[in-house]
Amino acid sequence: MRKHILEAREQQNHIQLAKYFLGKPYVAFALTKENPEQLITDLSGFDCVTLFDNVFALYTSKGIDSSYINQLIKVRYFHPGRITYENRNHYFSSTIQKLEKSGYLSQVRESKFEVSSPKSLDVLSEHLKKHRYQISIDSIEHMEKQFSNAHLNYFPTKSIPKISHLIQEGDLVLFVTNNKNMDYHHVGFLVKKGKNWHVLHASQQYKKVIVSPESLEEYMHKHSSFPGIQIYHLNLP
Repeated sequence: MRKHILEAREQQNHIQLAKYFLGKPYVAFALTKENPEQLITDLSGFDCVTLFDNVFALYTSKGIDSSYINQLIKVRYFHPGRITYENRNHYFSSTIQKLEKSGYLSQVRESKFEVSSPKSLDVLSEHLKKHRYQISIDSIEHMEKQFSNAHLNYFPTKSIPKISHLIQEGDLVLFVTNNKNMDYHHVGFLVKKGKNWHVLHASQQYKKVIVSPESLEEYMHKHSSFPGIQIYHLNLP
């Protein structure tokens, strides 16, 4: 693994590292369901979020195992040093906020092609109330309030051809959901094949990590529950 990390860093290309995991199985609900929270470091399978946070942590670790653990905690948990269910970034909005503040992400913006959607996040807390997990619902609701009533600015599907020239190889793409109580439904990396952008992601449909056979625009038309996307440049060393 260290060899692949160093090769990707030498070429300043985190997508090379992401491609190492092509074909790995899709694993849903890979992280713990309640406390005591465990730091999962399994690289044998991924969902869309664990693919992202592991590529980020491995690349920024420089191939040092202890640094990988620290970087994984940095990207997966909101406050460093608190390995608890309540402190995990359950909504990708919290991951984005943290990485933007740290300078690792910068959003691609073009206001004339954007639309805005209000969000009031409570999907997680409402789900947890139906179970008797060892989780503080109050803490989850407090976290949700930090990101509620915010407006997500995103590019609707029809605008994708107009902003494709702004995309860079390896950009992070976030698929906004039309559920007003959630922020995003899916996440992946953008790679170019010919003249079109495609999504490198852990695919629930194909049950493995793939580069989508459809272009980004075609992929969006297949998923009507995704009204649009956000794009972020990754500012990695």
